[in-house]
Parts: sequence; C-alpha cells; structure tokens
Amino acid sequence: MDMLLRLVAFATLFLALCGPAYAYLDPVTGSLIIQGLIAGIAAVVAGVKTVRVRIIHFFSGLFARKSDR
Repeated sequence: MDMLLRLVAFATLFLALCGPAYAYLDPVTGSLIIQGLIAGIAAVVAGVKTVRVRIIHFFSGLFARKSDR
C-alpha cells in the first residue's frame, strides 16, 4: 500500500511539473472518444440489468409455490 501511495504521489508531482503540450484534439477524435464513453456506459447498464433480471428470475423460481409452476 505504501508503494502505491508513493507511485501516486510521484505521478501527481510529475504531471504537475510538466510544461504545456500544445496538443490539438480535432472534432472527429473528440466525437469518437465521447461515442466510446457513451457506448461503454450503455454496455455497463445493459450488463447490470441482465444480471439483475437473471438473479430475480432465479430466486423467483426457487421460492415459487408448487401450484405456480
């Protein structure tokens, strides 16, 4: 844990002391990054929903009455 804290402190110090990069991010690249982020969020939401439905289905079948089956 101590090593991780030192690594984070070093990385923070290193990034704080860097000079300006004068980088350019064109609109297509920015759009691609935003689209990827939205797709990632949608995939996580869909995955969580799928797992939630499977868990509910499993327990509803487990605790169902014999007359309901």
